[in-house]
Amino acid sequence: VNVLSGDTGEATVTASVSFTTGPTDWAIPKTVTVTGVDENIDDGDQVFDITHSVTSTDTNYGGISVASVSNTTVDDDTAGVTVSKSATSVTEASGPGNTDTYTIVLDSEPTFPVTVNVLSGDTGEATVTASVSFTTGPTDWAIPKTVTVTGVDDVIADGPQVSTITHSVTSTDTNYGGISVASVSNTTVDDDTAGVTLTPTSGSVTEGGATALYTVELDSQPLFDVIVTLTETSPDITISVPSLTFTSGDWNQPRDVIVTAVNDALIEAAPEIAVVAHSAASGDSKYVISNAGTFTATVIDDDSANVSVSPTVLAVTEGGAAVTYALVLTAIPAFDVTISISSDNPAQGIAAVTSVTFTPATWNVIQNVSVSAPDDSIAEGDHSVQISHTVISADSDYNGLVVQSVTVNITDDDVLSVVAMGDAVGGVGVSSTFTAQLNGPVDAPTYAWTALSPTGFAVATGTNPTFSFTPTSGGNYFVSVVVTDAGEISPVTGVVFRVLGDVGGSIFNSDIVWLANAGITQGCNPPDNDEFCPTDNVTRGQMAAFLSRALELPSGGANTFVDDDGSIFEDAIAKLAAAGITQGCNPPTNDRFCPTDNVTRGQMAAFLSRALSLPSGGANTFIDDDGSIFEDAIAKLAAAGITQGCNPPTNDRFCPTDNVTREQMAAFLRRALDT
Repeated sequence: VNVLSGDTGEATVTASVSFTTGPTDWAIPKTVTVTGVDENIDDGDQVFDITHSVTSTDTNYGGISVASVSNTTVDDDTAGVTVSKSATSVTEASGPGNTDTYTIVLDSEPTFPVTVNVLSGDTGEATVTASVSFTTGPTDWAIPKTVTVTGVDDVIADGPQVSTITHSVTSTDTNYGGISVASVSNTTVDDDTAGVTLTPTSGSVTEGGATALYTVELDSQPLFDVIVTLTETSPDITISVPSLTFTSGDWNQPRDVIVTAVNDALIEAAPEIAVVAHSAASGDSKYVISNAGTFTATVIDDDSANVSVSPTVLAVTEGGAAVTYALVLTAIPAFDVTISISSDNPAQGIAAVTSVTFTPATWNVIQNVSVSAPDDSIAEGDHSVQISHTVISADSDYNGLVVQSVTVNITDDDVLSVVAMGDAVGGVGVSSTFTAQLNGPVDAPTYAWTALSPTGFAVATGTNPTFSFTPTSGGNYFVSVVVTDAGEISPVTGVVFRVLGDVGGSIFNSDIVWLANAGITQGCNPPDNDEFCPTDNVTRGQMAAFLSRALELPSGGANTFVDDDGSIFEDAIAKLAAAGITQGCNPPTNDRFCPTDNVTRGQMAAFLSRALSLPSGGANTFIDDDGSIFEDAIAKLAAAGITQGCNPPTNDRFCPTDNVTREQMAAFLRRALDT
């Protein structure tokens, strides 16, 4: 007998039972077992038939009809959604605790896909996974799906917030579509606190200098406007604003506060500590805060005991108008402060007062000090003095204080000048001396002499008040001197010094130089006149010129002689004639002077004895002038010491007929005139 289940998805049966031939087996009942199939679908109780069919070669039994059995499979599945938690808890701040999870699973296998929608009751406090879905099949419906709950970080201090997470089901499975699902209660833990933050909370400020900046901001968004009031607790500081207002729209914008030190004039031994207190007021009760923080300012004092001196450099002229500088204290003293004033050289520069005094009431009143430079007559150059100050006070901060001195630069009104004095003419081999003549009192002058040759080279130098040098060549030299005294340097001054270059070998070179410096001769080679021609004979015309210059004769009268017309010596000849020094050269007529004739030594004696009005001579000195018309004149010259003779060392002869050379003439004239 074959057994067939009408719904093998609901129940299974024994496949068949068999009977054998024989006296007993056919009569033994055979058991058919019906077993319910445990599926996962909520489909209610299922009724179906179990049918039978017979197979046998026994024609009586093969195909015989057998009654069916009605079977009911009682369903043990119920459609439903299980939520793993009834409550969750999250924090606003990111990190640990910011999320929580729970799972959703179906209680039975759906016949169609199922979607469970998840909805946060307050998305401002927490967000959730939007939905979870289950598909048909033997396994997916039974796999729990995770829902993540995330806390939302708001900025309001609103405390813990409880919201409900609800679920709804959508499906074409009538058992699941619209089925009720348990909700989850979620608590969002608040991380916001009502408060006021100061950044930074301390700083330093300097009197008259650096300020301090800090910011004020709220810690969370208020429900109503918040007014933060600022209060200074010390007179040593001021603040830029007395209060700050924050709204729910701008609560998170920091506000600047500037702290400034009050610049007093008090000397404080240590930095002062000043505090700015803050309090908050608002319709939001969480922002009614009596102590909303403090800012501590360290006040650095800029006041110190000192004496301001201005200016520290003065300029004054000897004997000129006085100049002033100002003294004033920089901070209030505890006691009177007296400043003594002194000059390091009162003879050069001096203050009009010897001291000034400041009191605690007049510490900031400027006192002017007048300084002048007495006039002296010393050419000392520009110089300076120092005006120094000494502080005396019972206030230890001021007593003995070192005070800036004042430099007084003094312009000397006495000009250092020098004149170089000396010969205008010199000769080779003849030492000439020059002297520096200063213009008044001096301190410690130094001298710098230089002799420049005609070619511009320095041939001699000197450092004494007098300067001597012996030229070795003729021409125009420049002898200069510069004097330095007390830092002042005189202008360069000097003389052009004409050197006769052909007198070096003459025994009469010093006489020749004397003659030239006396202005009696200018030289023999105009216009340079740097030679004297010492061995040339002296002509009568030259003699007239020598004598007229030496004696400074006045102008002559009428044209006495007929042979000097056009001569360069005509004027000098006229002067000699007018003075009675010459009568002519052709007695007894004497209408001629013979200007180009050489002068003999006898004639020279006559010229000089007449020119100098020499008295009569004594003994007959020379043996070769007896009977000479010039014997008397020669005797006068010998008596006057103008001549010693012509044959040293015996010198018993005068040689009256010998010609006179220019160098001899120089010697005669010097002996005659240099007395």
